[in-house]
Amino acid sequence: MVKWGGAVVTALLVVVWVGSGWWNLYGHIGPSAFAIGNGVLAVPSSLSPYMLLGWGIERSEWIEWRWWFGEFVYAVEDWYEIPLWLVVAGSTVFTGAAWRLDTLARRRARLNLCPTGECNYDRTGLVAEAVCPECGAASA
Repeated sequence: MVKWGGAVVTALLVVVWVGSGWWNLYGHIGPSAFAIGNGVLAVPSSLSPYMLLGWGIERSEWIEWRWWFGEFVYAVEDWYEIPLWLVVAGSTVFTGAAWRLDTLARRRARLNLCPTGECNYDRTGLVAEAVCPECGAASA
């Protein structure tokens, strides 16, 4: 479940990241605001009456990809930029780890090995409820 959810989230993040080069998305959720554009997620340092109200999406006038953290001033507010490629990379690593762990668990189950993966003891011939004679781990 986690691996498929991670794959969907990663795919959506890639679409948002690539799309942010041509489109700007902005809005507010409860007490906080955000803006996505040019490959970054921008969040304000604090809230003020000058904050953007509502939601919007607009075509970007120029494509200027930003690849690292930054800061800018808009409507007398300081905004901080977080590069979306870092978010995509983190999601990709998390999803890849989930897929790898699932693959290893399925392999251990298929080969009837110890479920902990530490000792890889071959459990062939043991009762299903028996603990691992090598490391003492309970069966899955």
